[in-house]
Amino acid sequence: MVLTSNSDFYIAVQDLAINRIIKHVTRQRPSLFNYGTSVFAEDLRLLCCNDFDVAPEVINNNNPIITVLNPLPVLMTSYYLNYCAQFVKGEIDFHPGNITLPQELSPPLGNQRLALYFKVCAGLGCPGAVFKEPTKKDGTVALPIVALQCFGFELFATGGCRITGPIGEQKVLPQVDGVEIVDLIPEGLENSIECYSLVALNKGILPTYGEALSKLAFGIISLPDNVGQIQMSAATNVPNNPAIEQDQLKLFINLDRIDLAIPTESESSQPTGGSTTRTIRNRIRVGTFDLTAAISEQALAKIIKTAIKGFTYSKADRKSFGPFSIGYDIAFHLKGGTFKLNNDGSISLDDLDIKWDRLRLDIGFNLPEICVGGFCIAPTPWGCKVRAPRYCLFSDNPDFSIPLVDFGDLLTTEVSVSAAIKMFYGEGSGVPNHWQMVFVPTSVDLDIIDVADTVGDLVKSLIAAAVDDLLWILPEDARGWVRDRLGSIDDIMRDILDIPDDVGEWILEILRDTGVFSDARNLFFNYIATIMPTGIEIEDPYPILPGSDSLIPVRIPIEYIGIRVDTNELVIEGDIGD
Repeated sequence: MVLTSNSDFYIAVQDLAINRIIKHVTRQRPSLFNYGTSVFAEDLRLLCCNDFDVAPEVINNNNPIITVLNPLPVLMTSYYLNYCAQFVKGEIDFHPGNITLPQELSPPLGNQRLALYFKVCAGLGCPGAVFKEPTKKDGTVALPIVALQCFGFELFATGGCRITGPIGEQKVLPQVDGVEIVDLIPEGLENSIECYSLVALNKGILPTYGEALSKLAFGIISLPDNVGQIQMSAATNVPNNPAIEQDQLKLFINLDRIDLAIPTESESSQPTGGSTTRTIRNRIRVGTFDLTAAISEQALAKIIKTAIKGFTYSKADRKSFGPFSIGYDIAFHLKGGTFKLNNDGSISLDDLDIKWDRLRLDIGFNLPEICVGGFCIAPTPWGCKVRAPRYCLFSDNPDFSIPLVDFGDLLTTEVSVSAAIKMFYGEGSGVPNHWQMVFVPTSVDLDIIDVADTVGDLVKSLIAAAVDDLLWILPEDARGWVRDRLGSIDDIMRDILDIPDDVGEWILEILRDTGVFSDARNLFFNYIATIMPTGIEIEDPYPILPGSDSLIPVRIPIEYIGIRVDTNELVIEGDIGD
């Protein structure tokens, strides 16, 4: 089954995964689920439910167990009562449903609906009929607790969610169908609280959160590190979006707009400050994954096509190779290319054009010095009276430099990349453990220049012309003598400059030795690894709530992440740890 047959992105999360996350948050951030006045914060044993299951880090770092609230005012007096309220259990359940609903909510759970369950423990501090006048604190008078009146109840709710409106104006609309507080006496009090809760949720709380979620999901989203922006919309060609079925919440999302400006010199997101040992971890659980995400081949192609527009490269330098040197000044950008997900599980980017904005090469030669003349015309017993003029050639270094290639924007070459995507678990020394998607190349074909014969012929003719130009100062008979000493142009290149017969291939090999094109290839490879869905690291355990001076960060263990190339889509699957 192609998960993205009706959308660019597919995301599904299982209700069991959400419930495991709730448990982790409960243990690491208990103050989100326990509330009371300061007297309870000072002595947790006073709480109605004080059998806490909290993470050791909470205790070791003296994190608050409860959130302190103001005391409850007593009408017509200046007195206040202490109280506490605790959510000791919470679960979410997607259709077809595993929670046993009360009859008031018309079980079983309906199609495309979800259920919520909370167990609440609360208490009110009673001072008794006669009490000693308490000391004022912060302008209030909180009466002492003589007897804590504890009670508990179970709250159930059912509801759903839908996305409405045309693309560009879509809204997320969560809705609660019903609320039931089990066996709260008297019945009128129960019905009143349920009525109030339903109105408050549907008319106040949920619309506010729905509006915020709509802006977050369907507004313009800025990507991390200022590398671009995207805008998405909910797919409208599916029966339900979101779909609440098979114990999962499923979302179908389209990519409407993407603007990317990834720096060419961007570095891959490798951990720093320590070393990492990569291993392959197999899945422990069986059955449905906690989280499944898929991106279509079409969406990937759109992302990559947008990203490669930003790739540019330029470099100029000169490298010496004994009797000659190579100078270069190049610049190019990318265009075109075809992205594919292959049946063998690999991905490929083929026929990507390298558009040369500048491609200038020159070669400088250092010929052995040759001197003519200087012989004695009028010798005497005391030495030479008159000498012939002496001419020395090829004394400079280099003796001459000739343009080799200047293609400007006339040349286009192609590059093709194919690779597999691997998922590793990195256990770090000095760095956090993490799951890492790695772009593993199977082939990188970067055909820089395919004009070897043309370049070879060009070099021969240019050297011949350059040697003739250097000899212009000599008389004809002297030029002939030098030519005889040097031999033919082929002899000059082969014997003097040690250039092989295949001049074009020799020059290309020299160009490769300069490192210019290998640098370009490596930079291109790193860039492709950045824009493709690779090089991504997910810290384990993964932080979902930041810490502060008084709170530890809330982290969720990632038990497994796998990645696979399926028919026309890339699929990522994962499980949350206990």
